Amino acid sequence: MNPIFCVIMGPVIQKGLYPLLNKNNVKFQSITRMATGFIMMSASMAFAAGVQKIIYDTGPCYDRPLTCPGAENGRIPNQVNVFLQTPTYIILAVAEIFSFVTLSEYTYTKAPTDMKAVVQALGQLGAAAGSAIGIAITPLAHDPSLIWMYTGLAVAMFLVAVVFWILFKKYNAIDREDK
Repeated sequence: MNPIFCVIMGPVIQKGLYPLLNKNNVKFQSITRMATGFIMMSASMAFAAGVQKIIYDTGPCYDRPLTCPGAENGRIPNQVNVFLQTPTYIILAVAEIFSFVTLSEYTYTKAPTDMKAVVQALGQLGAAAGSAIGIAITPLAHDPSLIWMYTGLAVAMFLVAVVFWILFKKYNAIDREDK
C-alpha cells in the first residue's frame, strides 16, 4: 500500500500543498519539511502500535494471533478489518515525501557540481543503514511484543526528529538569506 500512496500523495503535495502554503506566505522550508516528515514517521509507528493493540484485544486469539487453537493452524487471524492499517501507510507515504524526497532535493542542490553523485550515494547509504537496522530488529517482531516494538520505533523516531531539528534548524535561516 505504501508505494501506491507515495505515487498518489506526491503530486498532491507537490502541486497542491506546497503552492497553497506559498500562496499563504507559509515558509515550509527544507529542514522543517524533513523534521515534519520524521515526526509523521513517528506518528505512523504510534498508529501501528494502536492498531496492534486493537488486534491483541480482539478474538479469537487475542495477543497470540494465528497460534491459538481457534486460529485453525494459523489460517484464521483475529477478527480485525485489514483496512484498519491503511492510515499507517498514508501517514508514512506523506512522511517519506516530506523527508526523503526533500533530503534528495536539498543535498543535490547544495552539493558542488563534481560531488553531486557522491552526495546522492551517501544519501542512499543512509537508506541502506536504515534497512540494516530494520533487519537487525526483526527478531523483536513477534507476538505479543509488537505493540512495544512499534512504540519503541515511534519514540526513537520522535527523538531523532527533535535532535535533527535542534542540530539543523539554523539552515532554514541560511537558506532564507541565500534567496
